[in-house]
Amino acid sequence: MTHAPTRIVGGLAALLLLGLTPATASAQDAAAGTGLAVGPASITLDLDFRSDRATCRRVGRCGLRGEVRFRSTGTALGGGFVGTTTNGLVAGGGGFYDATAQTAARVRDRGQLCRDRIAHQVTTFGFRRNGDAVEVVFLAPAAAAGADAEGSEDPLSTRCAGPRVADLQASQALPVATTTLDALRAGPVTLTATGSHRIRSAGMRGTLRYDLAVTVTPVRLGGS
Repeated sequence: MTHAPTRIVGGLAALLLLGLTPATASAQDAAAGTGLAVGPASITLDLDFRSDRATCRRVGRCGLRGEVRFRSTGTALGGGFVGTTTNGLVAGGGGFYDATAQTAARVRDRGQLCRDRIAHQVTTFGFRRNGDAVEVVFLAPAAAAGADAEGSEDPLSTRCAGPRVADLQASQALPVATTTLDALRAGPVTLTATGSHRIRSAGMRGTLRYDLAVTVTPVRLGGS
């Protein structure tokens, strides 16, 4: 289905300008950059969590303990863009579609066991400058814009209770890969990040482990 990545990237444009590009960046600024093709790509997220006894009562999230596993390791297809604004800030981002990507959850909720498995076929990322480097922040559009906007799927969301991407953002635990603007423009470049972060947000605490490798290649914007 060749139309699916096009629809996703089109939906991402509004998210990127809402939640990722600086307030001073206009749509024209962002569109003046370099187009990106995405693929191959692979990302895994493993989140183990439990209620935080010190704070869970205030938000009604006591009695929880569980795990969430997200896998996107199939054929990936997507795109994005990266550019600079008139004041030198980096703007842009992108995403990719994987028809096989899914999330599985197993959660004890006040003594009751919840199991769920759900497809989450879109993974997103955004760019920000850090000195001479460019940081690629994965899942940032979903955290910024919410799961109702097209292209902003929350890969931690299931029908079981538990942390969501917004909790990762609140804990500064979103996965980040580092590259340079020159590397993105010259490409292809494979963005990699492996590690773990502790999370503590909204009455829950736990550990996120992640491993990702996403290749981006420059393409002409508006080209065939």
